[in-house]
Amino acid sequence: MPSYSATEVAFLMVASQQAVLAFGWLAGAALMVESRRAALNWAAYAALSALSLVLFVVSVKPGIEPVRAAANLCIVVSLIALQRGVWPSSACRAAGAGMRWCWRPRSGSLPSGSTRPTAPGA
Repeated sequence: MPSYSATEVAFLMVASQQAVLAFGWLAGAALMVESRRAALNWAAYAALSALSLVLFVVSVKPGIEPVRAAANLCIVVSLIALQRGVWPSSACRAAGAGMRWCWRPRSGSLPSGSTRPTAPGA
């Protein structure tokens, strides 16, 4: 049995948790019809995060840079999936911004009595 460092053990533990969460989000997607798309994106995020952590542990040995590159790619794609899962419930989507990113609420999307935050010194 290979000997793992404390960091590698921690990575593998978090990878196991993310794998379990991926199955939980898949089960949730089967049950929640209205939120299915978001739950599937979150399941993809959790699965890709778990895969990336396992790949990081595997790529500890020198000379396996393509595995580390694949792990980095999995992280980027997982964060894209996470953001795509958040978009349907965000204020930007409700304000009619579509899939574009908006940095602050558009007029009419703030609750009554609310004001837009202003930058200090503006």
